[in-house]
Amino acid sequence: MIYTTLELRISIENIAENILKQYSNVLSDKDKKVWQPPQIMKLLSKYEEHINSNYKLNIGFENNPNEKFYIGEHKALLKGRKLSELYNSLGSYLHYQQKNKTITLEKLQNKISQIEHILKNKNQIYSSFTNNINFDCGVCGTRNIFTKYYIDNNQIINCQNEYCNILLKPIIENNDYKFQPIEPNIKCECGEYIYYKVAPEKLYMGYIFSCHSCDKKYKVNSFNLEKI
Repeated sequence: MIYTTLELRISIENIAENILKQYSNVLSDKDKKVWQPPQIMKLLSKYEEHINSNYKLNIGFENNPNEKFYIGEHKALLKGRKLSELYNSLGSYLHYQQKNKTITLEKLQNKISQIEHILKNKNQIYSSFTNNINFDCGVCGTRNIFTKYYIDNNQIINCQNEYCNILLKPIIENNDYKFQPIEPNIKCECGEYIYYKVAPEKLYMGYIFSCHSCDKKYKVNSFNLEKI
């Protein structure tokens, strides 16, 4: 029974990780390291409005919408707290400190039934049919890809490059998205604002960076610490 419990827990992890991989192009380096199923689904709900919905995929001809070809289905995992309760309850039977605690066949069957609709689906698809927005970070130059849903619901975002991770403010002008780094620190002689190419907390004495407009060099030569 312990082995079966472990296999079921691993199955849930596998399903959640497969969904996570489909969103790898719109996730930051940090987000890609999430591995617990409840955290994965909570994370993806920020990027995808319908991540916890079941849906079928049909493809047809543009000039004949009535003729459709069935492609597959997306079966959603449990929502929020229910998934967390299921996953954690399975783990509680695997700890050495609770070695006398055993799961009954009835309880195990009940837990299996909660994800059975996914395990039995032979035409399972995981895919993000979302409107994506692409842009290059003005600080590090990294190509960023975010879902429109995520940008429209977040006033501040981070560059997806974990070595930059600078805060960016989405600005919409004439239906065009622009992303402005938060709090420019230096105004160069050429008139342009300069942003660090690394996160401020990763700066070090002697760090050299250039103005992205005129290439004038700057060097970190002192830090002023303020008491809070």
